[in-house]
Amino acid sequence: YGGTNVVEYIDGGGHKITGLTAPLFGTTSASIYDLHLEDVNIGYYNNTTYDKVNGSTNFVVMGALVCLLNNKNAIIENCSASGTITINETSTIHSYVGGLIGCSLSTHTFSGLVNKVNINVSGTLSKSLYAAGCVSYTDGSLKDCQNLGNINIDLGDNTSGAYVMVVAGISTTCNDITECTNGSDKKDELNKYGNITIRGDKLYEYIRCSGITYLATNIYKCNNYGKLDIGGTQTHEDGNFTAGGIFSLATNLNTVADCKNYGDIELSGNSNKNGHVAGIGVLTGSNIITLSNVYNYGNITYSATSSKAANYIGGILNTTSKTELHNAYNYGNVTANGTTATGLYLGGIVGRLNSVGKFSGDIINEGVVRMSASASGKCAYVGGLFGGCNTAVRDITGDNIYSRGPIIVEEGATATDGIYIGGVIGSLVEATTHNPKIIGVKSACEILADGR
Repeated sequence: YGGTNVVEYIDGGGHKITGLTAPLFGTTSASIYDLHLEDVNIGYYNNTTYDKVNGSTNFVVMGALVCLLNNKNAIIENCSASGTITINETSTIHSYVGGLIGCSLSTHTFSGLVNKVNINVSGTLSKSLYAAGCVSYTDGSLKDCQNLGNINIDLGDNTSGAYVMVVAGISTTCNDITECTNGSDKKDELNKYGNITIRGDKLYEYIRCSGITYLATNIYKCNNYGKLDIGGTQTHEDGNFTAGGIFSLATNLNTVADCKNYGDIELSGNSNKNGHVAGIGVLTGSNIITLSNVYNYGNITYSATSSKAANYIGGILNTTSKTELHNAYNYGNVTANGTTATGLYLGGIVGRLNSVGKFSGDIINEGVVRMSASASGKCAYVGGLFGGCNTAVRDITGDNIYSRGPIIVEEGATATDGIYIGGVIGSLVEATTHNPKIIGVKSACEILADGR
């Protein structure tokens, strides 16, 4: 452990190694096949750092199988691990923590990985944290991988409130990710595995949390069953929360297809700027993104307070930006309990339409859209399909777009500039540039306002 391995190929032959108290390989360039670790109990307590990770220094890189994988041609296939990794830091270092692989510096290939390692992080952190069930950080691709470990981060009031915290069920970053699962769909394992919990009284500037991945190029046939539970306080002036069942940021994303989220998502606490949460994912930027055959069954609850900006909450997406959406279904309940300094955008499919690329096929909401009695803000836009929109939105058209879930604005919910409620969209009042029309869109939902 800690050295540089020069072996190019390791075939474990299905053998098991039991009871490791340190990672099997610190740094290696080897391809590893069919090797299994059981009951690992690995702890980091300020005793190891790896230099020159991505050209920088002072990094903790931790994984039960490999900490740092540095050969661009390496393949990790049909490997597994179970047990616990505990990180308790008291220093100013960046951290990459994966159940199996800590960090890979190139376009490696990972397939057939099964992680059953629980990751626990605590201590005093003042640099970036990347944590994931299978692979913490990679530019490579993953296929047919599963995370059955839970990630628990509890930082108390020990962080500096700077940098970024990125947590994901499978891998925080990757190229293509295909047929991967966070958690389990087995009846006796539902809600037991793949759960992510984040707590802290002085959290990072940015918190990104997702069931599958943070950043990817393409996401195919991935399912999340794990619960995302984020609660705490961000003290940084630009602090914000983002959480998505499948992905939590779409900067480089091109395609999401045949993906399902079953896990509940709950955000609470305090942030200074925007809150973004959605059953499938969080979109940012202006790149063209295609989503097709996506389903959300998880309940989404946003209870955080945003002191300086708006909240965007949707059953499928937080917002749209040149987005092509084909066959999207929300069956989960979408609830806002928190307070926002400016706008609350709450929709069964999308929180806020920024610009519409194309809607086609089925765009259907069956879930309850609820603004609770404790929710408040400057203005609120609540819609069965879409909460609100901006000035760039054009006509909204589609073949089979409708909402059947009830819309509930509870007595006690307040907005100083008004609450706008609609069966299809909360309001088009901001769409002043193109005077959009709604064509071929239907609503059969019940609207209950002020308890009536």
